[in-house]
Formats: sequence, structure tokens, C-alpha cells
Amino acid sequence: METDILFCPACQGKVRIPRELLGTAVRCPLCQAEFTAPPPPAEWVATSPAATFRADGDSTEPPPTTGSAGSGGGAILAGIALVVTSLLSVLMCLFRLYAAVNPELLQAVMEDGPFGPPPPGLDFATIFLVWGSIFLVVSLVAALGGFAMILRRGYPLALIGSIASLLNAADCCCLPFNFLAGLMALIILLMPSGRQAFNG
Repeated sequence: METDILFCPACQGKVRIPRELLGTAVRCPLCQAEFTAPPPPAEWVATSPAATFRADGDSTEPPPTTGSAGSGGGAILAGIALVVTSLLSVLMCLFRLYAAVNPELLQAVMEDGPFGPPPPGLDFATIFLVWGSIFLVVSLVAALGGFAMILRRGYPLALIGSIASLLNAADCCCLPFNFLAGLMALIILLMPSGRQAFNG
């Protein structure tokens, strides 16, 4: 005799019901409560908050969700940190590039800097130009990775952006913040929940 598994609405106990009794009044053998068994559906017989039971009695867990709220929230916070620190680095790079083509500003920056006047023989205009150009690109990549984390789309770009932030030495003042933001983003991205938070 084929039986289906139902859940008693009174005690939530599992009740095996002969298939021919579905749709009729039945009694729970555990608590003696009477209830009407639902008519037989096409595939699923009964559901409970914990699991779903097929007609053969095998249980399956509820389907997993795509990323939890916690992992998604962590990715967004890490993405915001990446964007903020990277945009600050972009501003510092733009300032260095402007100083590289402005001799008076470059001289003032070097004289008022923490290391005092520049030693003779060093072309700081070229150093500023090359340094600013390289880390401007690095900062923009890190910022794009941060936006990818905020939107939770483009996992490879987010991963590249977090690594770029780790290597972003655009300015000594920004270096620790870039490193911490990149490290936090990288840890979240390498966690399974962080990967699942992305939609593509």
C-alpha cells in the first residue's frame, strides 16, 4: 500500500497516510487530532518548516539561497572602503601629476615636505610624473573593484581591485588605509559566502 507523509497541524508530527485517504478526514495517531488530509498534489506531498518530504518519505533540505544578507553586507562595506581610499589616492596622484608640470609648486612641495629640500641631481618632476601615472592607474583599478563589490557584480574585477589596493602606494599617508581596505576586501572575497554574494 502506497503511503504519503503528512504533518499533523496540531502536533506537527509525521503521519503516514494511505494514498487513497488523501482528501478525506483522518486522525493523528500521536495526538488523536482530526484533520482533513489535503488532496494529493502532483509531486510534493507535505511541507514542514524544516524539510520537504516526497511521497516516498525521503527528505530534502530547503533550497539554498544565493548569498546571505551578512555576506552581501560585508561585500558592500568592503567595497565602500575600497572606493573611498582609492579615490583619495586618485586625488593624490592627480596632485603629483600637476606638481610635475608646475616647477614652482614642485619646489614648494619638496621644500615643505617631510624630507626637506630635494638633493641636487634628482629630477623630481620625472619621478612625480612616473609615480603619479603608475599609481593613478592602480588607484582607478582599485576603485572599480570597490564599485564591483558594492554592486556585487563582476567578481574577477572585485578580486583584482582588492589586490590593487594592497599594492597601492600612491602616498605614504594613504598607504595603510589602502592596505587595510584591500586586505579586508580580499578576505571577504575569498570566503565562500563572499563569493556567493555576487550575482555574476
